[in-house]
Amino acid sequence: MKIGRSTTLIYAVSKLDSPVGPLEIAATLRGIVRVRYVTWPVRAAKNPVYKKASAFAEEARLQMEEYLAGTRTHFNVPFDLRGTLFQQRVWTALMRLQFGARESYSGLALKLGKIGGAQAIGQAVKLNPIAIIIPCHRIVPSEGLVDSTIIGGYNGGSKRKAWLLSHESGALRPTLRKPWRDNIAQPGAGRKIPVNA
Repeated sequence: MKIGRSTTLIYAVSKLDSPVGPLEIAATLRGIVRVRYVTWPVRAAKNPVYKKASAFAEEARLQMEEYLAGTRTHFNVPFDLRGTLFQQRVWTALMRLQFGARESYSGLALKLGKIGGAQAIGQAVKLNPIAIIIPCHRIVPSEGLVDSTIIGGYNGGSKRKAWLLSHESGALRPTLRKPWRDNIAQPGAGRKIPVNA
């Protein structure tokens, strides 16, 4: 059964300016529930802010800054994913894709044992609620595995997808990396997220 987004209680929101535009990171008491591109003004949320949810949202924001600076290649934050079992399987498979890698819709379908299921994979990828952290931008058409200029569609738009793929490709070659922001703190491998609200 699919759980509608309207039933999700968001307790904390963190915002971040980035090279791909403003991002909004939302958290519940269980973990990150949404990362989205802000394409229009958003009113301030009237949701209560709990320490635990706030810590999740803030940690995700810090890790996102490190990713955008090229100092982080994977994320380590808890999620509160809402979706069908199949969607959650697809999103979990996306998180297993290596930084800088690309996979095709049909390739991911094969990995999940859904032969001929590229369209179903595409629909699940399209509904990914946690942009960038769950790296749906790494899914490309089959031709994109041979020709890196073919990247396919993306909910955030093709320019954002091209930037993210290029960023990851460039971050794998440190001599070419130029951080988008100079005031990024040291990578937060030692940060602890409080578990009690």
